[in-house]
Amino acid sequence: MSLSVAIVGIGNVGSHLAKKLNDSNAISLRYIVSRDLNKAQQLINNLSIKNCEAVEIKNIHDLSCDLIILSVPDRNIAEVINGLSFPEHVVIVHTSGSQPIDLLSNLESYGVLYPFQTFTKDQEVNFDAIPVFVEGNSDKVTEIIETAAKAISPKVKRVSSEDRKKVHLAAVFACNFTNHLYAIAENILSDAQLDLSDIEHLMQETVTKAVNISAKNAQTGPAVRGDQNILDKHLEILKTDEDKYQVYKLLSEQIASLNKK
Repeated sequence: MSLSVAIVGIGNVGSHLAKKLNDSNAISLRYIVSRDLNKAQQLINNLSIKNCEAVEIKNIHDLSCDLIILSVPDRNIAEVINGLSFPEHVVIVHTSGSQPIDLLSNLESYGVLYPFQTFTKDQEVNFDAIPVFVEGNSDKVTEIIETAAKAISPKVKRVSSEDRKKVHLAAVFACNFTNHLYAIAENILSDAQLDLSDIEHLMQETVTKAVNISAKNAQTGPAVRGDQNILDKHLEILKTDEDKYQVYKLLSEQIASLNKK
């Protein structure tokens, strides 16, 4: 018997989850819930989800399903939980990496289903490569959440709220900060009439080596070599842009310091 599921929220994460769960034989996607009923129905139509109902969020207490996935922005989770009445005997999960399980503690059965990926609504993702971290307030609840998680990805792990905060922090460094550095590189390349596609091979190789031999062991460049001549030349180029200058200087000092240990 398939697990009946409702998805609340049709943003980046909710839209991707709806598409993935709709393709699973282990899941019956029963409801798409949103503040905007028309947009919920539009998503159902776009994904050709059968036997699925669009529901306005104020009517969430009327749902009849096994699992409700709150795919709403982190800042709105508490508002949704505290402002709505949920059906009894239904497992409620949020999808946040940074918010603790206890945010849902006023509910009967609750937990976390966190797909560890950055999502953009119209950008396809390979869910088979995405870890899904789960946590429940009991073993029975965790098993239900795991059933849904396994319909999303084969990589399912039980991770506590405390550890998930560290995973999320690591993600900020590895994804958000790195992407900001890509943006800086993109800006610098544009001055030479080039773009990121000209260094894509380097970006890909950096990731591969970091995973395979560890980021510390994969570190290269003038800072790890202590090549002050090159460092000074780079800083000279950046001297008219204080922000880039300080980023370069700080990161170079951090790299040099880390690799002395």
